[in-house]
Amino acid sequence: MRPIFLIFLFPILGFAQADTILDPFENIDCVPYDTTVVPYESLDVQPQFPGGEAEMMMFISQNVVYPEDLTERGHYQSLFYMKFIIEVDGTLSNKGCFNCHEPEFKEMVMFLLDKMPRWEAGELNGKKVRTEFTLPLQVCLR
Repeated sequence: MRPIFLIFLFPILGFAQADTILDPFENIDCVPYDTTVVPYESLDVQPQFPGGEAEMMMFISQNVVYPEDLTERGHYQSLFYMKFIIEVDGTLSNKGCFNCHEPEFKEMVMFLLDKMPRWEAGELNGKKVRTEFTLPLQVCLR
């Protein structure tokens, strides 16, 4: 008889506690995050790598690590694209590599993008905005 009593007791306890549960997010004002991505061509102020294009080329040349097996093969030439979104705070998101035929290069590009410092965000109508950016990268190993 005792197990039957416990089975009926659980629903009663559940209903008794239902009135005391508080929603922790009830009084929080959420500012909606603007997920709009503005095309690069539409901006008033273009996003910029810290120090400009010359610094970006120097950063890439100093931090690129070519895959060993490709350097051992000898001659290799390819053009691929690093594509990412520059957030309002300058961080990079949605990083990807397109036209990468070698998986090792895709890893190299992701390593390079992860290592990049914060960019200066683009602006539209005086306001910083998320910007989609595509950066071509030509590799020529001899």
